[in-house]
Amino acid sequence: EIMPKRFRKEKTIEDREIENWVFDKPTLLALAKLVNKGYLSELTSTISMGKEAFVFKGKDSAGFPVAVKIYKKDTTLFKDMIPYIDGDPRFRHIRRKRSHIIYLWCQKEFKNLQEFYEAGVPVPKPYAYRDNILVMEFIGIDDLPAPRLKDVLIENPKEFMESLINDIKTLYENGFVHADMSEYNVLMRGEDNYVIIDVGQGVPLSHPMAYRWVVRDIINVVNYFKRRYKLNVDHKKYVIEVLGEDILAHYLGSY
Repeated sequence: EIMPKRFRKEKTIEDREIENWVFDKPTLLALAKLVNKGYLSELTSTISMGKEAFVFKGKDSAGFPVAVKIYKKDTTLFKDMIPYIDGDPRFRHIRRKRSHIIYLWCQKEFKNLQEFYEAGVPVPKPYAYRDNILVMEFIGIDDLPAPRLKDVLIENPKEFMESLINDIKTLYENGFVHADMSEYNVLMRGEDNYVIIDVGQGVPLSHPMAYRWVVRDIINVVNYFKRRYKLNVDHKKYVIEVLGEDILAHYLGSY
């Protein structure tokens, strides 16, 4: 009985949608294996319902909270995942079968979380994965899911923006790119206590698009703070700060 309790009682339309999208027999078997290993004992509530995946709050065998991300196997977004897997030397002999891509993506996010966490970048601590299921640290405030950056007001926006850019730089110096940095992918427990999420797109610098994607990450962050907080800043300054002028010219030409 690992499914959220409300699924075992009177079901709403939302409950049925989640069951239809997520809890097929193979996924339930994968959940059972995670339970047997102690990574999970139950799912307690729904955190988010996205196009790519559902995220649940759960408990491990010791009763501590965890976040459980279950990727939809029939998502139409699987084709968008392929460019981030192709060119990543950690993954070879890639089949274009939908379920294979989804399983690889889950494995990729787990590996990226490990790499980013070890580099000292604030991301959820990864615990385990199985097929299309990822178990990781629950990020919350007083037992509730932490809000996203887009939903809070920052008192010192320039300082906070530069902290995020410093995280991009730390990843770069450790050989990685997040490749999907935005106000949607930062959870806020406080201005000095935030966590970067949704790292599945992340690639090593050996990926042929890595340098363009690190520039895109910087532009996305700077443009958000310019738009929301009317900051008078130029993203090119931060791109040069992260990459350096020589690298920028070599990989991006006349950018």
